Amino acid sequence: MPSTRALLHAPWSASKVATALRCPRLFHFRYVDRVREPEVMPETRIGKAIHAALEAVLQGVPIAEATLAARTDLPADHEQARFDRLAGGIEPFTERIAEFRRRRRVRRQLVEYALAVREDLSSTQFYAGDAYYRGILDLAYVFDDALMVTIAVVTLGQRRLQERGGRWLKLLSGAVILVLGALLLFAPQMLVF
Repeated sequence: MPSTRALLHAPWSASKVATALRCPRLFHFRYVDRVREPEVMPETRIGKAIHAALEAVLQGVPIAEATLAARTDLPADHEQARFDRLAGGIEPFTERIAEFRRRRRVRRQLVEYALAVREDLSSTQFYAGDAYYRGILDLAYVFDDALMVTIAVVTLGQRRLQERGGRWLKLLSGAVILVLGALLLFAPQMLVF
């Protein structure tokens, strides 16, 4: 059970836990006092605007609409001009993504999967007030299952795994699972990068 003090700062996310472990003072400023970090560098604002435009386009928003919406967040004219130069690469990028999807027969795309749990580890909505821990899994593309099975069959069919090798493989995989489980239970801070 988490302590009452930890519940004061709920809901928790992976980045919030990492910040608390890495630098308690930064955690206090960011999550307790809620001091916003000023965005003084124009490169940061421009990068966030390009990211927002790309994300919107990949979700189906027309390019002109997405770039116009992202451009309005930039306060200075020279930042908007730089954004306009960089935004010219959005269309070729989306064309390359479309070609990749067509060539690799991508059926569906999973960008982010947000999950949240309560204190009793039951699931809840990501932005719910009773969320104790939040996490986001970033996934790439899901390929056709037949392609993956074909690769596995061809690769594994080239060399037979002997009984002795199989036993060593099972021992090694079991040991890895035990070590990861023990780390998760007794020293979770070691799993934070």
